[in-house]
Order: sequence, then structure tokens, then C-alpha cells
Amino acid sequence: MTSRGEWGQGWDAHGQRVANIKGQYVIQKTVTYLLSSPLHEDNRYFGSGKHGFWPRFEYAVVVGSLLARHGSGKLHISVSQIGGVAAGAFVARLWLPPS
Repeated sequence: MTSRGEWGQGWDAHGQRVANIKGQYVIQKTVTYLLSSPLHEDNRYFGSGKHGFWPRFEYAVVVGSLLARHGSGKLHISVSQIGGVAAGAFVARLWLPPS
């Protein structure tokens, strides 16, 4: 059974889905911030300066989602970003339907 079936239909069910997404987002961003500060990770997006669709797409997907700049300016795996996404997904299981 899908979450749509478990949450039902109509405005109340739609509100539950919206609240679910917002809740996951707030948890994700809060954990990301709380981890990035002591780890000195800068998760902001910086333009690539590359030209062409595929080089820019690759930069956006890899650098924009997995890497963060540190105090030295070098790119490293973003522990805070990955931890925030994981925390949002796992904490949301507290209120998600069983399926």
C-alpha cells in the first residue's frame, strides 16, 4: 500500500504530505548547519565557471550535492550535508505511515 492510500485523499491528507516534506526539510537543514559549523564546511553553491551543458551538469550534481569547501578553500566530502539528509530521512520515520 502506498503512503497515498494510508494518508487518504483530500485536503487533510494533502496537508499531512506537505507537513511531512517541510518537517524533513527543517530537520535536514538544522542538522546540516549544526554539523557544518564545527567542521568548518561551507555548503553554499559556487558557480563552476565551466561552459557547456554536461560539464556544468556534472559540476552541479557532484560538487553541489556531495562536496563542501573548507577553510583552506579546498573541496572535501560534505559530512554535514550527507548527515543532514540522512537525519531528515531517518527522523521522518517517526511520523511516516508504516509502509
